[in-house]
Amino acid sequence: MDWRWISPVRYLLNLVRGERTRHQLALGFALGIAIGLLPKGNLTAMSMTALLLGTRVNTGVGLLTALCVSCLAHQLDPLLGTVGRTILLQERWQGTFSAWYELSLVPWFGLHNTVVLGALVFGSVAFLPAYFLSGPVFAICRLDRDDRSLGKEDRS
Repeated sequence: MDWRWISPVRYLLNLVRGERTRHQLALGFALGIAIGLLPKGNLTAMSMTALLLGTRVNTGVGLLTALCVSCLAHQLDPLLGTVGRTILLQERWQGTFSAWYELSLVPWFGLHNTVVLGALVFGSVAFLPAYFLSGPVFAICRLDRDDRSLGKEDRS
């Protein structure tokens, strides 16, 4: 029997087991939602992914969440495009966006794209609810090893 498929599964389990406090799991989940909503061909998505990989959050949960949300995010593109278009067409932001777009690095972020801007806003708005709602879920699922061990020490 061919057991080569076990190595990627073990690697994925090691990623999920990495940072295991409830807060690190919840932050990874919330960042994964924000990353998953963004179209992937711009510096905004790369910066968010670098934030996920460069901080002490659970990378495995974040990457799995980003993968799952990315598979479903294309269905939200009309809504995200409408949100981004509404923001881009605001008269008071026209000067700001024009000034930003004249800078050398800002066009690479893709904020002139209505879907990218809408996904960034939608992901930012969804970040805190995702964090606060997923923390207790991770505690209930007993993925939070550090909090469990603290609870046992307090009872003694």
